[in-house]
Amino acid sequence: MPIQVNKLLCLGDLKNNPMAQEILEKIEKSKRCIEKLQQRNFETLEKEGGLGEKRS
Repeated sequence: MPIQVNKLLCLGDLKNNPMAQEILEKIEKSKRCIEKLQQRNFETLEKEGGLGEKRS
């Protein structure tokens, strides 16, 4: 049980820590950028007929 209590205290500290919040925001922004890039890559491959079909 002490581990769970420590986790809760740590999460509370993160919510009140401006630097931690900034890091978490940057992580979320990076995730969104990666999703956009993956979507663009998928759309490009779809337009080209996919790599597998193109090489055949």
